[in-house]
Amino acid sequence: KVRAFGHERTFLDDSDMDDVEVVGARGDDIARNAPHARFDCLTHKMNKEKPELATCLPICDLCFCWVCDEPAKTCKQWQAHCLCNGSGEWTA
Repeated sequence: KVRAFGHERTFLDDSDMDDVEVVGARGDDIARNAPHARFDCLTHKMNKEKPELATCLPICDLCFCWVCDEPAKTCKQWQAHCLCNGSGEWTA
């Protein structure tokens, strides 16, 4: 038996316990609630290996442009900088 958040569940065997499903979160999460590079955003995830414009353009209020080191919403070159994945090609 497993008890969590006031609920109890009985498992028939260990195979029922192989998967974990997160169904919610509470409180502050430093990864979500602190300024972060666009490529580290948990709200608008992007593929760091193969960034695509359509998935990289959206930002949350805490996203920073890694190239300009300023909030992404004020970056004048966001159309290009949003593709930054923090790799060496983006360092000056």
